[in-house]
Amino acid sequence: MRELGFSTLWPKLASPMFTTFRFTRKDQDWRLSEVAKVVYKPRSHVDRSVLGVAQIMVKQTRWVMEATDEEVEYRCDTFGIKAVTEREARVDGFVDRAHMVAYMKSRYKLRNIMEPMHRFLLSWQQTWLYAPEQKLHIAKEWAILLGSEVMNEEATDSNPTRDHPG
Repeated sequence: MRELGFSTLWPKLASPMFTTFRFTRKDQDWRLSEVAKVVYKPRSHVDRSVLGVAQIMVKQTRWVMEATDEEVEYRCDTFGIKAVTEREARVDGFVDRAHMVAYMKSRYKLRNIMEPMHRFLLSWQQTWLYAPEQKLHIAKEWAILLGSEVMNEEATDSNPTRDHPG
């Protein structure tokens, strides 16, 4: 099972379904219906924590770029790819499209101008709290985000999970 990493515990992750934007992978791109392990800070030795398992329900290609309406219209007409909408940006956790574009630009420099991104709608299959793969301080933040009771350190021997319909 491949890993889908997040560097922020976004509030959207507490929803049964959530969105994320990703560039096409060079090795093997994500597939519709693929199930992935959702990991917080996958490259960190200090904070790496597995949050659960989610399935890709929708995969759409979008331009996420800072451009004039004419430039966006040209790219949409030329490549048949729509630009990210204000609503999609808000659902993904941003104030508006401009904030999303600024965030992507700060993270990916010019890549988001050159390449479109995939917009995924994912559905949690299962989320984990206080699993062995979670650091305690991250598990506590995750519990708060999920609206679950925060456990004390003695109670972490159990592995509470939350199954999601799907």
